[in-house]
Amino acid sequence: MNSPSSAEPKTATTTAIIKADPNILRAPFFALQNKNLATIDGYTYEGTRTRNGKTYQFKLKVTRNTDTLYPGTLARKTHNAFLSIATEQGFPLDGPITWGWRDFCRRMRITCGGHTVKKIQDAIIATAGLMVQSNDALVSHDHTTISTKKGQVAHLYDNFTFINGRLTDGTKADTNYLWLSDWYLENLNHNYYTYLDYDLWLDLDKQSPIASRLYELSL
Repeated sequence: MNSPSSAEPKTATTTAIIKADPNILRAPFFALQNKNLATIDGYTYEGTRTRNGKTYQFKLKVTRNTDTLYPGTLARKTHNAFLSIATEQGFPLDGPITWGWRDFCRRMRITCGGHTVKKIQDAIIATAGLMVQSNDALVSHDHTTISTKKGQVAHLYDNFTFINGRLTDGTKADTNYLWLSDWYLENLNHNYYTYLDYDLWLDLDKQSPIASRLYELSL
């Protein structure tokens, strides 16, 4: 994987090139299937890594909320659509990612409809419920490793509210809102990201989730 860079690529456009945290590209946060997601409790990713001349062991454990299915290919595609919006909104991102359903489905290259929106909402809820335990597995923007405290977990999403739902201040939401978790947002806001060709990713993902996954791992 290439080192994250803050240098803007010459071919970048507002929608074709998105900024993705290498932690998410490297580790198995999403299942590459949609079948039997209820039987997948989680994944463990571990090994050794050398940093600053020192070799150390790392371990990442990602588990689902038992009230939801494990996030699969739709959740993965939904997450990249969020990154597309966030990149377009511009970093540093101060506040939530906001979206309307027609534009969101357009970004995912799928037909918008009530049933589709419900499936995307379920995917967002499933991803928000992921519980992440890191033992020097996640890397911060200052190039130090991130470890969760014993008995505690991290998440990808801090909070979300769909249109007409209630915001934390009690007011009705006029659109859809999603807040990335602090550690994740800090990485993106401090230029710890890798450029991902979103159009290419969508083309590869249409062929096979494995094809788009191999592209992610090549970055």
